[in-house]
Amino acid sequence: MQDRLINLSLLLNEYKDRVYDLVRCTTCSSPQDLQEHLFSEIFIDIFRTIKNTNVNHPVHMLVYTKAVEHISKSKKIYQKKQISIKELKAPTDISAVTPADIKNLDGLELLGFFSPQERILVVLALRHHMGIDELATVFSTSRGAILTRLNKLKTELASIAINTLKEKQEIAGQEETKACFATKRAEPQYSLYDLKKEEQNKILKHISKCSMCKNFYTWNQKITNLMESISDEKPHQKNYRLIFEKLEKKDVDEIVFHYIKTGWKTRLALLASVIIILAGSFYFFYSKKEPTQNKGFKTTEQQALAKNEIKNILIKITIDTAQKEVGTTTVHAKEMVNMFSSHEDKNMETTSEDDKHFYYTFLTPLENKDSLLEKAKEFGNASVVQETTEQELPNNKVKVEIWVNKNG
Repeated sequence: MQDRLINLSLLLNEYKDRVYDLVRCTTCSSPQDLQEHLFSEIFIDIFRTIKNTNVNHPVHMLVYTKAVEHISKSKKIYQKKQISIKELKAPTDISAVTPADIKNLDGLELLGFFSPQERILVVLALRHHMGIDELATVFSTSRGAILTRLNKLKTELASIAINTLKEKQEIAGQEETKACFATKRAEPQYSLYDLKKEEQNKILKHISKCSMCKNFYTWNQKITNLMESISDEKPHQKNYRLIFEKLEKKDVDEIVFHYIKTGWKTRLALLASVIIILAGSFYFFYSKKEPTQNKGFKTTEQQALAKNEIKNILIKITIDTAQKEVGTTTVHAKEMVNMFSSHEDKNMETTSEDDKHFYYTFLTPLENKDSLLEKAKEFGNASVVQETTEQELPNNKVKVEIWVNKNG
């Protein structure tokens, strides 16, 4: 039982922010006590489910599946907001409207127009960047169903956003071709990096010539950016206390839960001490252990990390591009940023662009380093420099700088 309590504490430490964010965004205007109740019930259910640390599937999938399960079946969540905008009776063709700035809109307000299940899909895909296969597993459905639903929801969100604008500039429509239909249908896969490079290039080539499809993709990207920009909110300490207080009153696995009758602060302190001891032992063992040459399980970076030799890595990627190829090169550079940047480190990102340069800096997990360098090779005229920086970086993170020099 105590091992499982330690497991629960580790899960809380790792996933509390993501679960709380999912609960907060999908419950919209529901009372805060309902959000706190759902948050605690999710982790209590996980506590009942986990048997030991050796699970047969990714832990994050268990956490998200339980979260979706509890949010979906709750009957107290604020339901779908009634649409009173007359134009929405005939949905706006978002590809026929010139993209505008919507960053000042309230993302949570827009989510209120959808059912709780629809909100979950939007938040997991656009805010938590979950892959299509993972979404299909969480919702127990097919990839095709996820792609269809996500495409529809993103388009409806853009339509609602457009109708909140005081001024909107419409362009003359054009007849949709088969290429347009295929391009629009592939948008969720494109935005979630689920397409092969050849298919991505085909889409980029089409939207460079088709203004309607370019508008469609731009609006969808603006909706993604809006969902990402919803302010973060951390769970309050009382949420953790609520979980442990509820556990004392519940019959866990058909046996009465008898835990040390001390204050909750003392219990948390004891659990924290155990975790610190385990972490210290793990660090001591692996920092002293010589890397095994024949195992083949650890990369050179991981071995050096275990010996605490890698600190504050900076990777500079410089790309020289002709003026006529600036648009395509910049799009590919932004794709790399979205692919490798860490969602939890958004506050560390910096971007700037002018007539001569495009610049972006972000953090990425150390294990992504090799994949990042391989991706950089796709730019035929890119130079890559790896060095150290005096800036203190979070553990196991690498700083990346991307420079696009616009020549001509």
